[in-house]
Amino acid sequence: MQMFEQLKALVRNVTGKARVEQDLDEEVRAYLDMTIDEKVSRGVSRDKALREAWIELGGAEQLKEEVRAAKLGASLEKTWRDFRFALRLFARNPGFTAVIVLSLGLCIGANTAIFSLVNALLLKTLPVKEPERLVLYSDGRARGFISGQSGRWNIFSYPLYRRFREPGTSFEDVAAFRTQLDRLSLRAHGTGGGEGAQLTWGRLVSGNYFSVLGVKAALGRGLTADDERLAAVPVAVLAFDYWKRQYESSPSVVGQVIDINGVPVTIVGVAPAEFFGESVESQLADVWLPLTLQPRIMQRQSALEDAEANWLNLIGRLRPGSTMVQAQAEVSARFQQFLIELAGANLTGEQQQQLQRNHVVLTPGANGISALRVRYSRALRLLMGVVGFVLLIACANVANLLLSRAAAREKEMSMRLALGAGRGRLLRQLLTESVLLTCMGGALGLLLSGWMARALVAGVSTGDRTVPLNLSPDASVLGFTAGVCILVVILFGLAPALRTSRVDLMTALKASGAAGSGRSRRGLARGFVIAQVALSLPLLAGAALLVQTLRELRTQDFGFSHENVLEVGIDPGIAGYKPDQVGTLYRAVLDRVHSVPSVRIASLSQYSPMSGDNWSGQVQVEGYTPSRGENAYCQWVWVGPRYAETLGMTLVLGRDLDKRDTENSPKVAVVNESFARRYLADQNPIGRHFSLKDTIEIVGVVKDFKFNDPRQEIWPVAFMPLVQSSFTPARFARYLEVRAGGDPLSIAANIREAVKEVAPGLPVTGMKTLSQQIDTALGREDLIAGVSSSFAVLALLLACLGLYGVVSYSVAGRTKEIGVRMALGARRPNILTMVLREALLLALIGAGIGLATFLAVAEAVSSQLYGLKPTDPYIMAGASLLLIAAAGLAGFIPAHRASRVDPMTTLRAE
Repeated sequence: MQMFEQLKALVRNVTGKARVEQDLDEEVRAYLDMTIDEKVSRGVSRDKALREAWIELGGAEQLKEEVRAAKLGASLEKTWRDFRFALRLFARNPGFTAVIVLSLGLCIGANTAIFSLVNALLLKTLPVKEPERLVLYSDGRARGFISGQSGRWNIFSYPLYRRFREPGTSFEDVAAFRTQLDRLSLRAHGTGGGEGAQLTWGRLVSGNYFSVLGVKAALGRGLTADDERLAAVPVAVLAFDYWKRQYESSPSVVGQVIDINGVPVTIVGVAPAEFFGESVESQLADVWLPLTLQPRIMQRQSALEDAEANWLNLIGRLRPGSTMVQAQAEVSARFQQFLIELAGANLTGEQQQQLQRNHVVLTPGANGISALRVRYSRALRLLMGVVGFVLLIACANVANLLLSRAAAREKEMSMRLALGAGRGRLLRQLLTESVLLTCMGGALGLLLSGWMARALVAGVSTGDRTVPLNLSPDASVLGFTAGVCILVVILFGLAPALRTSRVDLMTALKASGAAGSGRSRRGLARGFVIAQVALSLPLLAGAALLVQTLRELRTQDFGFSHENVLEVGIDPGIAGYKPDQVGTLYRAVLDRVHSVPSVRIASLSQYSPMSGDNWSGQVQVEGYTPSRGENAYCQWVWVGPRYAETLGMTLVLGRDLDKRDTENSPKVAVVNESFARRYLADQNPIGRHFSLKDTIEIVGVVKDFKFNDPRQEIWPVAFMPLVQSSFTPARFARYLEVRAGGDPLSIAANIREAVKEVAPGLPVTGMKTLSQQIDTALGREDLIAGVSSSFAVLALLLACLGLYGVVSYSVAGRTKEIGVRMALGARRPNILTMVLREALLLALIGAGIGLATFLAVAEAVSSQLYGLKPTDPYIMAGASLLLIAAAGLAGFIPAHRASRVDPMTTLRAE
């Protein structure tokens, strides 16, 4: 007996599973009996036979593997049988299966699509070498031109960039790139005029741009430090998509010479296919050029030696082992020293304190720069919450469907129990069915998510091309989808499976026991319906708030009239015009455009309302002394004659800019009410002066208007004549605004022809109405309102279907009761009211819980609202009434059917 216990211990050690002790007892006893008897029969003593058997059992690893394999095979066989049974069951009920798979597929697909966009826009890093070592000298947003900065700096001058590149820092190197893309005119070298010209977008970058980012060219080479020398031959690197589109992927492109804005440039390489630059935006660079080509490409005065011309973003690569804290300290020290040197030696204490307030904040650069990321991050998180709620509603709806089907399968489960199946076996079969349904829904959702994500990207994109987001499923997306599927199985599969597997054998086999079981199931189903209604109400209220927000933004008083205004994109710079030639060009273009029929008035501007561009900086206003720590700032807009009148702005004081404001006349400006109120309070602003680089007289005041963003607060703004600008870039108009007597698009062809007649080489870069431009500016709000409304409607439909199913099941279970009531004198309206009361009671309970839920999460939606409070009583009341009305309609159909029951037929059937 002692030897036997030793053998048991040996086998347990080999298998590593003490819980199989009973099985091992039997296996060891059988082995010992057979082996020892055989050895004794050959004349071996019993003790020796026992010792030899022990030694043989010491090599039981093979036996262990065989046992494990047998058990695994048996388990797989059982699982495969469960799956085959589930597939046969679904094939016999194709409608039931299709409804569940479609519901889950839509909701899982929506969740995966939103997460794919979140992953691509917010989480994925740039497709470069070791992106985690990249550091931005900014807050990660795209920036326009700012002439003066105070406080936190985000863009820098070329001399300051060179200071940051000096050796002995925590950085391997620092690269620079122009904050904005430049419109370029490309043509084959040697062609003249507009022959073969193509309009495209380019980015001016430092020579070390590609090496800092760790990007190797797919063809040829990237830019180098030698290419940044002023005396270097002009070179360019093409974007892969542009090379593929325009040069049909020809390798002979390397070495070709093309004219870019009249400058002969040699193509030296093509960027890799996955590389799109450092910015995640809807408009991408097609070509990269050295920074030192700035004066020649932009055809403006050089900004390379101007320490006050801030036009560059910076990105650095940390040395291995360097920390962000070390880098921040070094950058701050160099930055402060540069500003002190720039200010000169005679600094007052107050000036030193002001300089010390200026700083650069380094941020991780792995994700690159993206204004879209900042603009859409909160919106995408909100949409993640919306589709999450819809998924919960779908799970509750599917759980109700499974509970309804369980009633039809109760006899089946009873027979299984009667034939010896355990409850664990039933639970495994039911969970297998839930897993299979979820897998089919997840597969469908993964397929739908690609289409949904692309549709969302189209909504996010604001240019002619879509945002360069890699939406292909990666480990994060697949892991998220798998996690959602597991959650779905738990949410909709576990409760019905547990409820069904706990069926009482005797009660289920007796007809009289069905009612009790049905009441229990109806109670669980009602709970699911209440949950659906409670989750639907926040979605309805939130969608209503977002739709109303969009309406408020569209119908607000912008301060100008955007109807009937055509925005015509032009670019005198790439047409070869010099700053001192544009005045004559503008006068000729405006005179010709005014002769076009249906044109009421026209003007020009450097940028237009809601275009996303702005120039701003500090000003000094005559008679205004800033308080301590304050900076007088203003937004500058360089425009043509009668600009305020063209846009339909209201002139409050003085006059509009007009033809008398020429290159040689005194410099003047028209300001808005915010400017006058802030800097010239209680004074007549007409005749007052402020200064940028020159002294400017205020000749008019217009009513406040929204210019940058429909949500943004109104800034102090000054309109100044294009031809009077001391900033050379501001002399080049980018928009021709035309107010028409009717539909502005109807005169688009005539305007294009008029411009061509006056200036054949002046490119028209695009045409759209000012109303369309405002719609583009409201793209985020439009996207959120549309998506949330769609899913709110889906949630409402799912809730109503769930309620309809529960009431229908309840009516089916109470058919005998209804027949008895009607036989005893109950009228049809009484039956209708009785059944409808149940539906409305469930809806009211769910609505009450939903209101409490919405109040708890209302803060999440408040940042997306405009002109509304998240607890707006009218919105909440309207959403509640809509939900209750829809619930009443869903309950009316089975209630009406119940009221049509024939009592005699029902009683005879019983």
